Amino acid sequence: MNRLARAARDALRSGRFVSRWTFLVAGMLSVTVMSPAPTSIGVGAIGAASASTSVLLAGLLATAIGERRVSRRWRPWIVMTGVLASAILRPLAYDAVADALGASAPPAWQLPFRLLTNATVWTASLTGIAILTTHVARLRLTNARLLSVQHALSHSREDADAFESAAHELVRAASEELRGELRGLAADQRGPESLRAFSDDSVRRWSRRLTDLAATPAEPVIVAPIDHVRMRPALRLPPPGVVALVYALCVLPYALRTVPALQVMTGVALLGAGAVLADGVPRLRALRRRRIPAFLTIGAVVGVCLGALAWTQGIPLPLSAVPVLAYPALAAACALCAGTASALRVEERRLTATVRVSQRIGRVGTSAARAALEDAARELHRDAQGACVRTLAATDRWTPTTLRAVHDDVDPLLAGLPEVFERPRDGASIQALFDLVETWRPAVDVRMRMSSDARTALDASAAARDDVFEIVAEGLLNAVKHSVPAAATIDLDVVATGAGPRLRVQVRSPGRLPRGASLRRSSAARGRGARLRADGSGALLEAVIDTGAAPSVVSTEHPPHAQTSTS
Repeated sequence: MNRLARAARDALRSGRFVSRWTFLVAGMLSVTVMSPAPTSIGVGAIGAASASTSVLLAGLLATAIGERRVSRRWRPWIVMTGVLASAILRPLAYDAVADALGASAPPAWQLPFRLLTNATVWTASLTGIAILTTHVARLRLTNARLLSVQHALSHSREDADAFESAAHELVRAASEELRGELRGLAADQRGPESLRAFSDDSVRRWSRRLTDLAATPAEPVIVAPIDHVRMRPALRLPPPGVVALVYALCVLPYALRTVPALQVMTGVALLGAGAVLADGVPRLRALRRRRIPAFLTIGAVVGVCLGALAWTQGIPLPLSAVPVLAYPALAAACALCAGTASALRVEERRLTATVRVSQRIGRVGTSAARAALEDAARELHRDAQGACVRTLAATDRWTPTTLRAVHDDVDPLLAGLPEVFERPRDGASIQALFDLVETWRPAVDVRMRMSSDARTALDASAAARDDVFEIVAEGLLNAVKHSVPAAATIDLDVVATGAGPRLRVQVRSPGRLPRGASLRRSSAARGRGARLRADGSGALLEAVIDTGAAPSVVSTEHPPHAQTSTS
């Protein structure tokens, strides 16, 4: 019930409480089950029904315009006032037009009950429609954001693979060319000038090429925002009792005014029996592969039975035929809504998992390849060129075998140069963190602040960089899924604690955090000490990370208790 209340409150504040589906359903209900039963079908009755429906739809149109032009704070008041006013004016408009056209109208003593019925039924039904449409729209928007980020991450991974391949090729080319040139020097037995040219020109040139490639900025991530996720219509069994409850809510106000109590009880009993069959039989194990056809077939049978019962109770044929069409249509609509919502939730979970995996794969990104290029350039400059310089510094001891000795000393280093890619590397780099933020920027309004002390701490600790990467990735993912609007502020700074200076990472996003929400038990950010809590009008994902800058003592920061995830 608390979840339903929160959903209703979100729908009232969404600015899209009244949608095209509101007008469609309101128009259909107004001229069918919610229309007063006339004693005869004529121009007056049709005019009165049309006038009351027009007043209702006009009131809803004014409500839609009003809620879109006021702030979020005033939207619930505008919506509730507009819906109640539209509902109350509807029967008044019917009576006024019916009197003017000489058509029969319900007795005056029924007016208070009709006003109450309209206020109750329209508020409940339109709120239900708004909750459903808001939920589906939110899921579609979330999935569109996740899909756009997934495409960007896939593109980033392809770029990283291409960069790594280019890095391998360049290091291999450097190794082969320098080894060949050094082998030629040793064979020709030339003098010091040839070694100096090899050192200053060839080795230095390749060292700079490797360094330049390592420093080459990554290609900008281009994300084409996806405004809408198209999905094939899917049908799914709705929650038990929903179809019968909605149908009863729409029909009972009319039945209680026009049908004796015994007949109402008979109809309710038949509706309940039909609901038990429609909700129970399709869920049998034997019908696992034919649940939807069975559900729709039983719904059609229930509609025919309700129509036949109404006809035998003396209700005119046009009105008694309403259940034959209304109940199966309502069952199909509920199955479609349940299927759409379920498909979108499944897609959201799939995209969320894909994005998390892609982020972990891309965490290192080009960092390992860049680090390998820097190592290769450093070895050429420090070791290969250093060996040449040491030899050139002692030209007075130059012999015909000096170049052979240099070759024997430097060639193994050049031969092993491509192996720099096989060495173990630290995880994420600071550049990987910046790349992550840029990847999410088209889908989320991201702002990141990093103090100079935090930058120093990250430069000094690979473990801290990994922790920050996972926490920021989790915070951005939560912002896309739950914040309205999609925005996040990332703060990285160093704070003083009882255990010494610690690196603090905070990811703030707007939007109310559900009560009891926490990170999943399997969350990588949770395993790194992050905790999720409400912070003012938004959510805060926060962690305090030990960078190893101080001796270990008892810290005033305590890890969060284990909680079940709802985020």
